[in-house]
Amino acid sequence: MPRPRGDVRERLLTAARERFLSDGVDGASLRKIAADAGSNVGMIHYYFGSKEALFFEVVDDRYGALLGDFEAILSADEPVLARFERLSVRVGTMDPVETEVLRIVMRELLASSERRRALLRRFERGHVAVATRALSAAQGAGQLRGDLPLSVTLIAALATMLFPQAIARVVAADERPGPLRDLPAPEALAAALRAVLEGGLRGAHIAS
Repeated sequence: MPRPRGDVRERLLTAARERFLSDGVDGASLRKIAADAGSNVGMIHYYFGSKEALFFEVVDDRYGALLGDFEAILSADEPVLARFERLSVRVGTMDPVETEVLRIVMRELLASSERRRALLRRFERGHVAVATRALSAAQGAGQLRGDLPLSVTLIAALATMLFPQAIARVVAADERPGPLRDLPAPEALAAALRAVLEGGLRGAHIAS
């Protein structure tokens, strides 16, 4: 039974994600991506224009939904560190496709200076901006230490609450053994990370 014509774009995105994961963006062949999708290179150019644009569509296809969840969590009416704990759990429970995109992004952040700059610009407009607003408001409300520059508070929050969960998610998707396999489940890890963060971002004068 022939595939419906309307799903060509989604099939190309899926095939590209799988090829980028296995071969890297630079190593991925547009012809192989098109063949994997049961299509042709002309359709890649029709929908996306170039391999570079296709890469960013693969990222944005999942990042947009993830960013929506980030915004919903960080806009909740609860203490900011409780929001970051829930955000940490969200990262730690990413679905398999989100995790594949994360692995691709992490590799490209290390491998390609041009893509790294473009990705960082996207993230600065996305989850970094959302987190900055939440932390700035929390500092203004006295929930966090006000003697630290906002940039330091932001780096501490993202590095402590999100990065370990992202690493744990990538490691969990890898079948090779390693020391990070003994990390607790996402919820327990988020609670532990929050405890670490509280020790640095909360002053002794700030009530729980």
